[in-house]
Amino acid sequence: MLGELHDSGFAGRWVPQDTAVLIVHGIGNKQPFDTLDQFARTLVETCRAWGHDEITMTHFTAAKPSRGTGGFWYDNFIRLTFGPQQPRVDIYEYYWAYQTGDKASLSDIQNWVTNVTGGARRFYRDNAEFGRQYEDSSPFFAKKPGGNAPSSHTNFRAFRYWFFITTVAHVIPATLGAVTGTLRFLSRVPIVGWGFDWLLHQVEEREVNAIANVIGDIAIYNTTDAKSKFYAVRKAILDGAVNALRYLLEPAKATGPYLPEDWRYHRVILAGHSLGSQISFDAINRLNHALWTGHLRQSAGQDGVFLP
Repeated sequence: MLGELHDSGFAGRWVPQDTAVLIVHGIGNKQPFDTLDQFARTLVETCRAWGHDEITMTHFTAAKPSRGTGGFWYDNFIRLTFGPQQPRVDIYEYYWAYQTGDKASLSDIQNWVTNVTGGARRFYRDNAEFGRQYEDSSPFFAKKPGGNAPSSHTNFRAFRYWFFITTVAHVIPATLGAVTGTLRFLSRVPIVGWGFDWLLHQVEEREVNAIANVIGDIAIYNTTDAKSKFYAVRKAILDGAVNALRYLLEPAKATGPYLPEDWRYHRVILAGHSLGSQISFDAINRLNHALWTGHLRQSAGQDGVFLP
């Protein structure tokens, strides 16, 4: 990648304008600022590896308006600078993991997987041509004998898909359940029971809860049924992502008319990892809708909408 950048002439260049980067982390047991710290440090190390030792990394806080309360809350970000009088790069993190932690049980995940596999089966039954047109090498599609091209795919293998997903969502948790049940029984054995009890707590904390939280993140955010108990959590996650972007994209002044210098940054980069990429795409779609319906603060110039 660095070689390609070097060949294309981009290597060694710093940003020409003040730039913000918003990081949206993925699934897993994430802690606040972990992703922010790792991303910023890796970026600095990469720049220094290319001989730019003068780059500096500084911690700052930003006073962000608290929507609905009229007050402010303080967000942490990291500023990268590259010599005097040079544009800055400010790196923010949208942290959402606290909203899904310990909310989805293994039973909730299994029910969600059942609905997903059933939905996939119905979708490809009603849209068989879609599967033939866009699938390339998935084992969940049948092929005509001797065919390797995408057009050779015929039917969605619903049972194979169901079996694979069900194995992940049912068999693995069931196996862990059997292990914890055995350890719970052995923990009652006199004298040696304390050792099994300690091991039981380790398995429950590290394995069972980890699986529930990791897969639970996916299950919760991909629940679009407004009647579900997870719908409000998904909405809060997406609303938070939209607000994090609006802070970077909208002018600092509360009311217009706006000038180019009213914007905090001239460029905004959105970087999502894993489930964070899905959240990022959804947030962009929301912002696009807000822009064209007039709910995103902006300025109108000679060519229509003005954004920095």
